[in-house]
Amino acid sequence: CTQLVEFNVENNALVQLPDGLLASFTCLSTLTLSRNKFEYYPGGGPVQFTTVSVSFTRFSPQRHL
Repeated sequence: CTQLVEFNVENNALVQLPDGLLASFTCLSTLTLSRNKFEYYPGGGPVQFTTVSVSFTRFSPQRHL
């Protein structure tokens, strides 16, 4: 689904997304990662996004993609 414009995975206790997932959605502009357990910001952004929500999500300052 490359036409996806909003991706919301809020409140799922996720620790990561598959590599390249966000980059494969070329029309994606809004990303919600709030209330998950990500250790680092998922690859594929944030350059393409106009809105990113990460409330109550703590990213490790040592690993960035």
